[in-house]
Amino acid sequence: LQTSNKSNHQVHKMKSKHKNKRDVKVASVWGAVGEQRVFEWCLSAAGVTFHNTLPMLCWYICHHHNGEIMMFLNKAHTIGYLSYITLYFPSPFDSTAVWLIVVYIAMQLVITRRAPGPRFEAPRSPNGYLPVYRDNGMTTYFVSLCVLGYVLLHDDNYGVTAVVCEKWGEMLTSLSVLCVLFALILSIKGEHFPSYYCTHPSGNILVDILNGTELHPRGCGWDVKQCSARLGMMGWQL
Repeated sequence: LQTSNKSNHQVHKMKSKHKNKRDVKVASVWGAVGEQRVFEWCLSAAGVTFHNTLPMLCWYICHHHNGEIMMFLNKAHTIGYLSYITLYFPSPFDSTAVWLIVVYIAMQLVITRRAPGPRFEAPRSPNGYLPVYRDNGMTTYFVSLCVLGYVLLHDDNYGVTAVVCEKWGEMLTSLSVLCVLFALILSIKGEHFPSYYCTHPSGNILVDILNGTELHPRGCGWDVKQCSARLGMMGWQL
């Protein structure tokens, strides 16, 4: 009986030690949550800033400083970086650049909706939703090339293409602002007005802008993932 009591006491002592260790481990994890939140915010802010400024910055250095990074840094440091950007960088609200972007987006949306193609079923989402697409990528590509060819053949003195080249900086800055606004709208839509309830908001607005809150966002009959990818890839091809 004495041996049994001693064994039970040892078992209870071991359980108590194990519980204390587990509690310490849980406490350390909870203590790191605040640091993890700060890290997520900093990383997401850096990602949003980097993605939206790098293309415009590369274009500006190549176009105005012949690719000389040090020349750009010295001039910006002399004037002040914020003042330099305000004075010399293209405006994102140029009416011609915005009009060119709107016309291109509208053209691609119409072609994506009207171009023929077989039905394609993607894997089901975790909640059972079956995404259905129209496999018309190549058709859209060739139709877009035909539209571009028609514009070039009927473009006297390359007026349209000259405007695109002239307003390229303004288009980049406009697209940088537009993509952030569009991602913000999609994040709010996915959290409050989801298409098929495949949502996963993180609680961090910057993380949601980068990663999205909806697995298969749709709007007005268009699949947002398909259309946004189509717009980017088709735009660089053209």
